[in-house]
Amino acid sequence: MEKKKKKRSAERNYKRAEDKTKEANRLRDSADLSAKAENQAKIKAQNIVDAFYFYADRFALAFKNNNFY
Repeated sequence: MEKKKKKRSAERNYKRAEDKTKEANRLRDSADLSAKAENQAKIKAQNIVDAFYFYADRFALAFKNNNFY
């Protein structure tokens, strides 16, 4: 009887560990996607800043390689 209880407890713990591992992997993947999106936004923002062209020290245009940003 005691062996069956221990076995069931071990099986439940194993299942919980599997579930926690799956959740951790899902959260890691989500964080990776967020980091990628953040990096792309930073690159885009930097491209816009790099494209600024000032006229009369007052007005700025974001123009580079024949494109307006």
